[in-house]
Amino acid sequence: GVNLNTVALAYRELERQQIIRLRQGSRATVLAVDRQQVAPNADRLADLRAQLERIRTAARLAGVGREQLEQLAREVFGAIEGS
Repeated sequence: GVNLNTVALAYRELERQQIIRLRQGSRATVLAVDRQQVAPNADRLADLRAQLERIRTAARLAGVGREQLEQLAREVFGAIEGS
């Protein structure tokens, strides 16, 4: 049910972020990343900030308070750190 243009755009964005490699006529390949050597750049930090601001707005509109949102963040980040 997802528009093919949306899928193609998502793949191009993943390639731009060097998460995957695209080759015509082949499947996308996920690139190996050494997390210790990855440093956030200004563009990625700006993107993350914008995403967090959207989440904050969505939480406010949903009636979710700061404490609830922080608890959710702890759960999510705890899952990331445990992987």
